[in-house]
Amino acid sequence: MKQEENKTSRASQTREKTQRKKVWTPPSYLDTPNAPAGFRHRWVRVEILGYVDTKNIQGRLR
Repeated sequence: MKQEENKTSRASQTREKTQRKKVWTPPSYLDTPNAPAGFRHRWVRVEILGYVDTKNIQGRLR
């Protein structure tokens, strides 16, 4: 006869339930690499409320 195996459901194996929600941090606190000499990094808004902000991207890249 077949031995019964203790199986756990796939739903209990997902990591999403065990991970904490990520807390928003201001951009100045995020880990970023140091800029090369003579350059500086800028933050450019790419998306807002789920909509791509192409006007902002194009204006910032010029």
